[in-house]
Amino acid sequence: MRTGLSSLLWLMAYGCLALSILMNLRGFLTVFMCNQSILFIGYLAMISSLWSVMPSLSLIAGIQLTVTILIGIYMGSRFNLYEIIFIYAVTAGLTIVVSSLNLSGIFGESYSDVGGFLGIYTHKNLFAPQIGLFMLCSLPFAYMYPGVRPFITIAIIIAIYFLWIAKSVATLGAVMLFCSASIIIFMLASSARNRFTISLFCILCGVTTFLVFLNFNIGFWDILDSLGKDRTLTGRLDIWKVGIQHFKQDEYIGIGYAAFWKYPEFLSEITLLKDSYGENVTAFHNFAIEALVSFGIVGIFPILAFCFTPTHRLYRLLMMKDRSSHWSIMCIAIAIIGFCFFLALFGPHLMRQHETTMFIFPALAVAAQMEMAQTRRNRSQC
Repeated sequence: MRTGLSSLLWLMAYGCLALSILMNLRGFLTVFMCNQSILFIGYLAMISSLWSVMPSLSLIAGIQLTVTILIGIYMGSRFNLYEIIFIYAVTAGLTIVVSSLNLSGIFGESYSDVGGFLGIYTHKNLFAPQIGLFMLCSLPFAYMYPGVRPFITIAIIIAIYFLWIAKSVATLGAVMLFCSASIIIFMLASSARNRFTISLFCILCGVTTFLVFLNFNIGFWDILDSLGKDRTLTGRLDIWKVGIQHFKQDEYIGIGYAAFWKYPEFLSEITLLKDSYGENVTAFHNFAIEALVSFGIVGIFPILAFCFTPTHRLYRLLMMKDRSSHWSIMCIAIAIIGFCFFLALFGPHLMRQHETTMFIFPALAVAAQMEMAQTRRNRSQC
């Protein structure tokens, strides 16, 4: 953020976490021990300081990453899925409201070099995902509470405007994919009589789109050209090539967490990338490449465990619940995992400390685990 409060807010979050753990140490330790698969990536980040080219940086960044995950674990133990989705919908909505004030430049530069609106963030690809998360988190409440649908619809239309001026193609694609899928699921579930009609409509749309692309010979690169994007995915392909080259030099254990972009020996490459694609190039914009450069081959397994754990638990919970039990919240929680994972293929949304994804995944995983346990207890009492 560029409001000058980012460091203070995270310091307060660290303090609140420590105080909350001390007040309920036994309860938190139980939750902590049951969620080690989520924490493996944080452990590896800290341990990588032993072989890192920049040991102190890797250790500090690793601690920050681990604490970010712990904040998510605490949230999941304190709030249920309904409350987590609601809290994030409100938080992301407030982010959009505050960011709208920067249309006048009150927080500094309003637009990036390529014209994307920045909001209160330093990069459009940090602001745009918050808009997408707001839209996703708002959908189940529009589905469950018909009385607030007009207000949520207006809010989503405003959010779409800000997403459009943010000019983040990856986020726009992710929003279209996951919001559309969620809406279709809600529509299918709302009335059994409409299932065949909606399914047929979706199939016809898909077939029509495919035939149009086939008939007019429209390819992926043509779509990028029409959106004003170059064929390096705004430099991502070149950045990925650099990352893969460095992974091949340290295939097994990498160079240490968060070390690449600060290591003096790589300064010439980093400078070249920044000169070509902007000063905000501080990550490889792909979580797999980030993990491979930082930890080598061993880094893939903890990060996949971090993503798989909440997905698996939410799916199991969804299969346990009936439609009267806020199942739409569970569907959206799964959609959030998919949305963030999709963005992590093209941005720095995994593998970075103080990132939304690094605490929302643990929060959803722990909340799902606790709701499964509660469901089992309720069934055993029947």
